[in-house]
Parts: sequence; structure tokens; C-alpha cells
Amino acid sequence: MGKKNRLDNYMWLVALFVTIDLSDLGMKFLKRLVMNLTLFFLVIVFGAALLTALIINIAKRTKVEFRFLLWGLLLGIPNLLTSLFFLKV
Repeated sequence: MGKKNRLDNYMWLVALFVTIDLSDLGMKFLKRLVMNLTLFFLVIVFGAALLTALIINIAKRTKVEFRFLLWGLLLGIPNLLTSLFFLKV
């Protein structure tokens, strides 16, 4: 495993932690200020994730396969519902 590959792995790890922390910060901010807009907030967060993935796929010109879309839905819907549950608790 080369140095570049190892650096890429660390960058993904840092990006993951930053994304999780920003999401957690946004949820706590929303919970304190505007609880009525919970679903709207989650739609914005998950919509931004979808747009980011689409932009990356278009920029890389990768072919989108149906099975990846299916897996995205199968993992995304429970993730959305879990986030909604945590905001309501």
C-alpha cells in the first residue's frame, strides 16, 4: 500500500468525521431553535447529499447502475427515519 493510497484513506476518514460532526451540529441547532421544521431540515440535508453525489458522478463521468440506486434507497430511507427519530426524542 503506497503513501498516496494511505493518504487518500486518511482523507476519507477526516471527511467522514467532519460530515458526521456537521450533521450532528445541525441537528442540535435545529432541535433548540425550530423543532417544527424537522422534516424540512432533513430533506435539505439528504437532498444536499444526493446533489453532491450526483455532481461527483457527473464530474467523473461514471455510469450509474440501477443496483447502486437501489442500495442508496435501501440505506437512505432507514437513515432518514433514524435521524427523524433522534430529532423527535
